[in-house]
Amino acid sequence: MTKHTPGPWMVDPLELGTLGDVGTPSGEPVAQAQARSPRNPDAEREANASLIAAAPDMLHALEKARVAIQTWSPDPREPLEDIDRAIAKAKGQ
Repeated sequence: MTKHTPGPWMVDPLELGTLGDVGTPSGEPVAQAQARSPRNPDAEREANASLIAAAPDMLHALEKARVAIQTWSPDPREPLEDIDRAIAKAKGQ
């Protein structure tokens, strides 16, 4: 499997005012978020872009949390299974 574009990712990295653009700090494009809401599409597109931009940070934090739970929890099976599923989904596995 191909690895994702390394983080950090940010919304509108080139500061062009383009709602929904997600990319690296150098401006390399990663994704463009869309909206389904007919009432406030710009706000929804911006919220979706923020969630996408947070993905590398969330994956890193989840991988660290997995190690901590495995170390501290007397019965970590259920939270670790949830974490493993989320990590696999984020990695496209």
